[in-house]
Amino acid sequence: MTESTNYKRSFSGSMGAGMKSVFGGSGRRFYELEFRTSSEKHRAGETQKVIVDQIEIGRDSQCGIRFGEDCKTVSRRHAAIVKDGNGWKLVQLSKTNSTYLNGRKVENEWYLQNGDEIQLSSGGPRIGFMVREGAGSLVKSINLTNRLSLFRQQALRPYKRAITALSILLGVAIVGGALSTILLNKENRELRADAGRQKEMIDSMKKEQDNMATDMKAKDKIIAALQSDVKRLKRRPGPVPSSDSALNGLDRYVYYVEIAGYRITTGDGEVMEWNAGDEIKIEDIGTVQGGSGTGFMLSDGRFVTAHHVVEPWDYWGCGGINKFLYLLNVLNYNGAKVEAHIKAISPMGDRLDFYSSAATCDRNTGYKEKQTDEGYRIRHAPLGDGGDTDYAYYRRGGSNGLTYNAELSRNLKRGTQLVVLGFPLGEGVRNGKIQPLLSHTTVSQDGLYGGIILTTNRNFEHGNSGGPVYYMDENGKYSVVGIISGGLGETLGYIVPISAIR
Repeated sequence: MTESTNYKRSFSGSMGAGMKSVFGGSGRRFYELEFRTSSEKHRAGETQKVIVDQIEIGRDSQCGIRFGEDCKTVSRRHAAIVKDGNGWKLVQLSKTNSTYLNGRKVENEWYLQNGDEIQLSSGGPRIGFMVREGAGSLVKSINLTNRLSLFRQQALRPYKRAITALSILLGVAIVGGALSTILLNKENRELRADAGRQKEMIDSMKKEQDNMATDMKAKDKIIAALQSDVKRLKRRPGPVPSSDSALNGLDRYVYYVEIAGYRITTGDGEVMEWNAGDEIKIEDIGTVQGGSGTGFMLSDGRFVTAHHVVEPWDYWGCGGINKFLYLLNVLNYNGAKVEAHIKAISPMGDRLDFYSSAATCDRNTGYKEKQTDEGYRIRHAPLGDGGDTDYAYYRRGGSNGLTYNAELSRNLKRGTQLVVLGFPLGEGVRNGKIQPLLSHTTVSQDGLYGGIILTTNRNFEHGNSGGPVYYMDENGKYSVVGIISGGLGETLGYIVPISAIR
């Protein structure tokens, strides 16, 4: 082949192919390189399996097959081996040093056959190219530990700044219980060290779970203390469709909110789009999760909802570890930028379409952060008691919306009845009609409790999150005093006061 090559290093050829190989992609094959010249980096007779679709050879630190400074005739980026259909080809990259295939100079690129010998410059190091026969050439014949090690060496190296796919592996492996197989080295000494670190991490996670259990017991005591109040309060009927007569038409500013997908931007600027429902070929993940909630428009032009509605990956541990959200969390805090694609629609047909990065949220206060043994960050936002940061707003502009009372939201009296509108469990959107459901809740403590409005007699569910909470004065006038955040047990509710928005 003498025509100029169209080779270009790509994310999919390295990271994407590496991911597929790690998880045993059906029918994927590998080849082996045999180093036939001893050098600083490789000894004669050493072999290396290659599981990616493209790998560069040279002295540069980003090359998957790297030679040391002792090989002066090897260029920084000397050559590449690239998958082409069912086979592979050798591509010349260096503009100063030649590459030879079976003693013949490669002008641009040439197909590789089992048994070929590659030489980097005249008199330079020699490498044999070998492909096994039958099932022995399939990637799935390599055990998972070795596949992970090869992934780190070959797929990750050109994208160290992004580290996106490694984070995926890390997140999935941790939450899937495969901690002992991540990034293991061949040396037994390093293997034992890794196992020790993984044990420490498991112990740390167990300790965190014990702390959560202790915290739950404390909250159970709060619930028990409030039971007498609950018994004295008449149980309100379940949510029913709201009506203009009930809220003077205020429900027209309450929006059904959903996550349509995600946009992930790597440190190198590559963009991946994941739509809700798309299949992710990663063990234990399945499909891209969407999500729904509630939002509302204020009279000052701000569209308000809950932080956990628009950026749910910061709340991956609420109600148990969510593997998909944990994966997004690892991505977002280890070199990539994760954005949720938010769509909202009101009963009047007004639509909003924006990415979560355009929303204003408190992304720091109260966060818990830790590092894995490999140095990767994971973070978790506060929720519930002390979680008055669970809000988000998007500046849409305009003056049509709900009035609110920040001062009142901090000073509600115990026993005050509040009105809630929203879309619990996604209900209220059916047959082309959008109508939020109406329910009630009761303030259980004077003022704020740990920064939030604590309620009993809760009548809201998942999907109500981000919805408005109204107070009606003696003149029948409604004003927003809070944002639905979450709940505990069957009766306890957490509401972020509207005054918390900063």
